Amino acid sequence: MAEDSPFSFFLESLKIEAETIAKMQNDEDNIHITLYDIGRSHRVGPRQENRPRDIIVRFLSYRCRALVFGKKSNLKGYNRDRNFKIFVNEALTKNRAGIFKRVRDLHKEKLIDSCWTYDGRICIKTLQNKIVTIQSESDLVEFVVPLLDYSVPQTNENIVREPNPRDIRVPSQAANPVPTTMPGPSNLSFNTGPSSTSTPVPKITDFFTNGRRHVAPATSASGSIVNREASDGKRSVICGGLAVFAMYPFENSISVVQKRSWGLCVLKISSVSRSNISSDLFIIFVYIPPESSSFHSLCDFDIFLELHQTCLEFQKLGSIIVCGDLNSRTSTVSDQIFPLSDDRFISNSFFDQCDVSVNYKDRSSEDVVVNNFGRKLLDLCKSIGCVIVNGRQGSDSNVGKFTFNSSRGSSVIDYVLADPFSFECLSNFTVENASEFSDHCALSFGFNYNPETVNLKRPPESLETVFIKWDSKRSDEFRQSLTNQLIKLNELVDSYASCNDVNILVKNITSLFYDISVSCFGRKQKIRNNSRRFSSKLKHNEWYDSNCRKARSKFNRSRNRFVKTRTDYDRLIFCEHRKLFNRTKRRAKFSFGKEYGRRLSALHRSNPKEFWKSLKTQKRFTRKSSLTSTDFFNHFSALYNHQSEINNVAIENTNNICIGSLDYEISSDEVLFAIRKLKYDKSCGPDQICNEFFIESSDILLPFLRKSTVISVLSYASEVWGLLPGNSLENIQNDFVRYILRLGKGTPLAAALGEVGLFPLSILRKITSLKFWYKVVCSDNPLIFGVYKILCQDEMNGKRNWVSGIKFLFNELGLTFVFENPQLFNPSEIKRRIEDQYLQTWHSNLENSSKLRFYKNYKSSFEFESYLDANIGDKFKFLICKFRVGNLKLHIEIGRFNKTIREKRYCLCCKSKYIEDEFHFLLCCPTYNIIRRQFFHRQFWSFPSLYKMNRLMTPQTDRELLNLGKFIFQANSMRNQLLYE
Repeated sequence: MAEDSPFSFFLESLKIEAETIAKMQNDEDNIHITLYDIGRSHRVGPRQENRPRDIIVRFLSYRCRALVFGKKSNLKGYNRDRNFKIFVNEALTKNRAGIFKRVRDLHKEKLIDSCWTYDGRICIKTLQNKIVTIQSESDLVEFVVPLLDYSVPQTNENIVREPNPRDIRVPSQAANPVPTTMPGPSNLSFNTGPSSTSTPVPKITDFFTNGRRHVAPATSASGSIVNREASDGKRSVICGGLAVFAMYPFENSISVVQKRSWGLCVLKISSVSRSNISSDLFIIFVYIPPESSSFHSLCDFDIFLELHQTCLEFQKLGSIIVCGDLNSRTSTVSDQIFPLSDDRFISNSFFDQCDVSVNYKDRSSEDVVVNNFGRKLLDLCKSIGCVIVNGRQGSDSNVGKFTFNSSRGSSVIDYVLADPFSFECLSNFTVENASEFSDHCALSFGFNYNPETVNLKRPPESLETVFIKWDSKRSDEFRQSLTNQLIKLNELVDSYASCNDVNILVKNITSLFYDISVSCFGRKQKIRNNSRRFSSKLKHNEWYDSNCRKARSKFNRSRNRFVKTRTDYDRLIFCEHRKLFNRTKRRAKFSFGKEYGRRLSALHRSNPKEFWKSLKTQKRFTRKSSLTSTDFFNHFSALYNHQSEINNVAIENTNNICIGSLDYEISSDEVLFAIRKLKYDKSCGPDQICNEFFIESSDILLPFLRKSTVISVLSYASEVWGLLPGNSLENIQNDFVRYILRLGKGTPLAAALGEVGLFPLSILRKITSLKFWYKVVCSDNPLIFGVYKILCQDEMNGKRNWVSGIKFLFNELGLTFVFENPQLFNPSEIKRRIEDQYLQTWHSNLENSSKLRFYKNYKSSFEFESYLDANIGDKFKFLICKFRVGNLKLHIEIGRFNKTIREKRYCLCCKSKYIEDEFHFLLCCPTYNIIRRQFFHRQFWSFPSLYKMNRLMTPQTDRELLNLGKFIFQANSMRNQLLYE
């Protein structure tokens, strides 16, 4: 009541009466209160040993009560003649006392300035000095929501503090959480929790990862939620779905028997046992979208009817369990039919065969609402003879915990339905506590199985393998070991003359190298198998920072508080903290990925080795195929079995063909050139041979490598088609050269190829075709020579073929006599003449191009320019290249597009009547005099000439080259600033 004030005393043995209270008030507060102003006073609650009981005092008038309550702060230090202290508080109802307790917690967390009660009302003073009155729990919720806005990033300086749920003391209104029961050796455990409809999931497939088999639900291109993409055509992402994970020993007993694109997956588990009865169990995982959702409105069929038909179909084959997110609220309405007979179930052939009689206990549920889908679910249970397991079994018995919690409320919409047989097999049914991953709670249950049908043999925990790591300190030891094996190596190479399979020779030599390297550099290491091992130590991701840990701590406290109290206020705090935790993780992951990308980009340029090493650490496990090489062989053998006789005839006719003229001996220089291309610190291939083996022992292995190594032929088929124009191939190379030099498409091709010294691909094709012609003409094989004679006869009759192209090419080179006398063919002379012919064309293009009027003065030879490989910045290299080939945007080039005559393409920077060309820009324009004197010697800019320009464009040292690049860069920047900014 409004007139009550409880007094808390330190000693309860002290007998305080109304007169003593009145005297105490008069002495301490100087307030005149008589005995007649107090109606009654007594202690509250049962006697306690550790703390005194409160005394409640009822005043007869509001005036006296207000006088005492206004001076209550003076009573806190009262210690006049007895050792006790007094605290005066307003007596509130139980509901408002709990609300005021939470408000005081807000004050402790410094979310509000102060709080107090007056005449039964709870008053709050905000940080903005605004007074707010709280009269109910809904008012408190509306006040707290704006305080829990976590849009500000969670840093050490601006952490938004929330009420500490650990300090809030509210009587428990729900059962204590039951710990999850792990499956024993004779039961299987399932943990099902429907995924959110906004989370992408893979299509239904069976796949194996890390020793576990994953059975994912069927999702077609339309999505698992009522054909989302096919119906509206707006969203193509595949969302929602179901996933089932089976541990290693049970993979042979589990299979997917049916998949539906609208969100249904049927899993078959063989030989589930109860007592002496064994039967197949079918678990039907299903997701039903909410009735009022837009996804459900897109569905053109009744999902409950489809589910009913599926259940009846598999009840004929065994027992069934239905589980998933059904979005149905059933409260405690009965899900059974009780006929007049003693049988409690509808007559069913499956039940008659099993002879099952189960007595179910009454179902409990914290949800008191029944919706339309809930009534349909109850009808489904009655029609197929299944019952709801929620609230009947395991730790959820007599509880019926909520399975869905959000800011709007809590409900029971995730269910497990079981028929009589499977209900008896089920065990350890649990509704798990809420997590940060979903609004739904996971449903966990186990059931018995037949151990004879499960292969419990585990793979070996680890395998021992040998790694080879090159050690430069032991290179002399490796060379000595290789020298000791030269006799054996000679025997292997000499045996190749009588060996029909080159693979045998390569295998023997590789084995010899491997044995030598293992003795010098080998080290053993254990590799664990693919089965995942769980460590008791929690390992967080790299992006998991301190903000994530703080958000997780808040989430855990609010979740534990909500599990204990089950109040609307704690549910709201829990949902807000869950949202905060997920948002913090997303931000941390995004920030880490962005920073990691910057580091990788920097490593790519500065340290490529560390760059690729970092990428390898991020490599994920790739799914391996269960198919073997034997399966592929049998498949293709059966595929081509009808052509086996034809293939045998073809093989018999071609096995004896020997074209010795096509083989030639590889020189030692070619082998050394290939070894020089090898790089240090590269990982071994499948043969476990390092590049250092050949680099450090090239002088020892050279004779053997020259005999046993076969260099593959580039441009494999160009011997036949190489005489064709091939303009598309030339365009690809030309565009590539312009791209790597940062040149425009209008750059003359002669200048671009001249800078890199790259011949056209047509020259290589011509040389390859002529060499092949010579080998064909000199061949002793009658089949090849006969085909060549036929082609020559057709060429003489006027037909255009490969021989006519060869003859035309010889005519172009002025070597027609070589076509008639093949013995005069000289490959090196042919190559030199083809290249000289192109160089003549190249020089002619330089002379005839007005755009390359300066380029032809300092570019005299067709070779790779050294400045492109110099140790200067790339921006300087590309600017020098643009300036050399006339691709810099000077007015002499821009005037071409503006159709300005050449004589009037004046320099706009110095406002003179001189044409702005490369010579004027480099040595004459007074605008760049300061920059020119900074980077060039006086002898160049004092008396400009073409000779001095040619000298500047052919620098002899890196310092001269760098000065040239800096001048072009700064002068071009100044020009752009003057003209365009």
